[in-house]
Amino acid sequence: MIHQRSVLLAHPPFICPAAPPLLPAMAAARLRKAGATVQIYDANHEFFFDHLLKPDFLKNCLAQVRKRQDKGAFKHLSDLFLVEQLKDIASNQNSWQERCEKAREIPEVMRGQSFYDPGALVAARVQLDAVLALASLAFFPLRLHWNGLHHPKVHDWDSAWACCEDSDNPFHLLSERFKEVCQSAQSLLFCVPRQDQLLPALTLWAGLKAERPDLEAVFWGPGLSSPQPLQDVTWLAKEDPAVLCAALKLKDSGPQPPDYEGLGNYLLPKVETAGARQYQMDQVPSLDALQEDQAAGVAVAGWTIGRDAELKNLHQALRMGSKAGMWNKVQLTAGVDSAVAAWCAANPNLAHSVIAKGQAGPGFSGPPPEPWPDEPMVGTLPPMPGRPFWRWLDQEPHLVLHVRHHGVRQTRTCRLRADNTAYRLAKEVEYHFVHYPDLNEWHIRNILELITFAGKVKPDWLKYNLERSYLVAYAVQEGVMVATETLKHPRPEYIRKVRERTGLDFTKHLERGYIVVRPDYRGLGIGDQLIKGCLARAPGYKTFLAIGAENKVAQQLTARHGSRFLTRYYSEEMGKEIEIWTPQDQDDLPEASG
Repeated sequence: MIHQRSVLLAHPPFICPAAPPLLPAMAAARLRKAGATVQIYDANHEFFFDHLLKPDFLKNCLAQVRKRQDKGAFKHLSDLFLVEQLKDIASNQNSWQERCEKAREIPEVMRGQSFYDPGALVAARVQLDAVLALASLAFFPLRLHWNGLHHPKVHDWDSAWACCEDSDNPFHLLSERFKEVCQSAQSLLFCVPRQDQLLPALTLWAGLKAERPDLEAVFWGPGLSSPQPLQDVTWLAKEDPAVLCAALKLKDSGPQPPDYEGLGNYLLPKVETAGARQYQMDQVPSLDALQEDQAAGVAVAGWTIGRDAELKNLHQALRMGSKAGMWNKVQLTAGVDSAVAAWCAANPNLAHSVIAKGQAGPGFSGPPPEPWPDEPMVGTLPPMPGRPFWRWLDQEPHLVLHVRHHGVRQTRTCRLRADNTAYRLAKEVEYHFVHYPDLNEWHIRNILELITFAGKVKPDWLKYNLERSYLVAYAVQEGVMVATETLKHPRPEYIRKVRERTGLDFTKHLERGYIVVRPDYRGLGIGDQLIKGCLARAPGYKTFLAIGAENKVAQQLTARHGSRFLTRYYSEEMGKEIEIWTPQDQDDLPEASG
């Protein structure tokens, strides 16, 4: 007969409320299968939704912040985001009263169809970040943020117990409810997936253990990284649920599907548990295998990049994931070569999102929140206005749902302006086809920057060729030049050089050249539009294009537009072979030299 045991599984604050937590769902499934009666107390959910997002609680926080500010409690405040919020509270008291009232609307947005509206979702996140900042100021120096909790003054067991007894500890708000749900339990299991949850778990345990000295207590999870364990509890700093069954003397039945019964309704429209998968760089599945995974529901492919990663392998892995229709989520570990990070920034069509692995916290809480990273400069090109939407989708369940709903391309190309309104790269782009004299100084400077950024053209003759060009094309979005192409009259010296090397004379031809598309816009059809527009505006002219023999991307783009390989020659100036391509419908070859 299976031994019946009543277990209370407590999921303590304070981790991100984006989605129901996986680890306690795994533990609940394993223990229930082993015959235990499991009740879940989701303290993280209760703290968020019964306190933090309630207007009365927030108004009390607002009053507490004002009292603390009057007493000079924030003189040494160094968190720039909190400093900004504190100034706003002081100068906009009425608007903060309204914010406190509107906090109740955050779950409505993030749990409903508005979740799939990037502007609405980001506005809700901004509001939630402000609420967390308000609570952090009220309980300073405790720092509550979207991804967890940080306490800079708790670094050992003595300071941890002192914090547990501090009357300003906000987790005392859960004590009475916690004691109530523990009444019938024989065993108490604190599930601690993250370091951020240890201090709140200790707070709850400290308020209970004197009243229930008979209660068997187990702390379990990978978040238990403090220097030494408690003496009066079972301490299991592991992720495997099998150790729980052994500790509770239950017969383990092996892995089970996660059981979310008893866990709260978090901030997403529906629970998503199987939409992301981690792949190994040294064991990249075949394209067929990845496509099978995608068809089975995997929307996000995770790739962890270590310091020994090679660009060739990274490119192959991400290309395969992209071809399979997956979102490539790249995580860069400490010590990664800067060339790898630069390559990811220059290839957003393959490295769809890139994050750096954060530093571990001190053991009793998580690390402090990291400020928003600056948008990476791609060579000399500044970033587009706003921020990429994927930066707000840092929780995998959120990212998976958006990729499934909008697709990889729309999710990748969505950006949020400073006012949280959304726009998509390559939508509502302005295309211009002009003669060089019609260009102003801004146009010329930006065209030159784009061309020199590509790094494939020597600058000596660049402006000379532009000034004598037949047509200059460029594309603009959000006030930023994003692509350019030129139809040139080839220089006599160049025509003579090609004639000497190939025997072909291009005197009567226009040369297509200087085509550059910002990395953010690759694969979005911008280059196609410029090529079509230029060719349509050159009636009666024959054209050719010189492409580096190694530039397979440009060759594929050219072939897609109906051009064919004609010949190649070696350029001593460029130090490489150059290929000449002409349109398929130009049947007659350039006149051979006489």
